[in-house]
Amino acid sequence: MTELTAHRFLAFIVDYFLIILYAALLYLFAWLFLTPDLYLYIEDNPLLNQLITFTTMTLPVFMYFFLFESSKWNGTLGKRIFGIRVISNQPFQKRKIFMRNFIKFLPWEIAHTGVIWTMYFTNNGAEIPIWIWILLLLPQAIDLSYFISIIFYKGESSFYDKMANTSVSGKNS
Repeated sequence: MTELTAHRFLAFIVDYFLIILYAALLYLFAWLFLTPDLYLYIEDNPLLNQLITFTTMTLPVFMYFFLFESSKWNGTLGKRIFGIRVISNQPFQKRKIFMRNFIKFLPWEIAHTGVIWTMYFTNNGAEIPIWIWILLLLPQAIDLSYFISIIFYKGESSFYDKMANTSVSGKNS
């Protein structure tokens, strides 16, 4: 494993820790302010649940990555700590970084959808349809391909970097 690859994974751990911290704060907020009836109403309405999950979790995390990677720092807090940055060949840098993160986080949102619908069917005593299993398993396969591609490209690129025409560079690059 190259130094850049290791730094990329360590940066991911830092950023993921921040995401978990944010999710814990959301959970605490929901626990403090949602009544049991409102919670059950949201849980029993998968489209509303999806909208709330997207706007409170996926969108803020996506914006964190997009705004920091398209800023003068070219990277999230984790990337800055480990001296790596996201680069794209001009022009359209912001558009490329937007696409990079859209592709990167699409499996995450698909998995959220699967979890929300699994809860809905389980709470209503119904069998979980095959399409939900696909929503749960497909993101895992996509994320595994992302992981393998980062190793294959020695940390300089990934499947989503190739699609967005971006790359990752270390301190000495």
